[in-house]
Amino acid sequence: MGASDVLHLLELSGLHVSLRGESLAITPAEKITPDIRRLIQENKPGILAALENDTTSFRWLVRFTDREPLEVCTHPDAGIARMMREYPHAISAEPLPEPPRPPTSCATCTNSRKPGASRYCCARPELTPAYGEWHPLRQLPDDDGADCGQWLNLAG
Repeated sequence: MGASDVLHLLELSGLHVSLRGESLAITPAEKITPDIRRLIQENKPGILAALENDTTSFRWLVRFTDREPLEVCTHPDAGIARMMREYPHAISAEPLPEPPRPPTSCATCTNSRKPGASRYCCARPELTPAYGEWHPLRQLPDDDGADCGQWLNLAG
């Protein structure tokens, strides 16, 4: 029996296993029977290694032998052990990187306006209302808003 099998058995027994420093934390303690305690002791190095190497992610690619891979999103983030338990017919699961974020620039900002040849920002809080939407002080910075704290995703 491997470490992932032991972790699965512990979860089925109603136990939650996590790392606390370099030790195992198993709750609730009152559910630990002598047989379970012996099983944990026999497999402790493997359980520790499995928990230390368990990458968590919210996006996974789950692969099957009989169908196309499935992209899955989870909340909260899941580890490989949870993904394999939730998809018992899967042959593997791999975490996917976060999707690329749109570039932070004035061209992709909700607060950006282009009434003519120049683009203006309508969200600069440091300007008093006397400086209207078209005032030259609302012109965009030279870095095209890359460091702007007011940037809002145009697509969102």
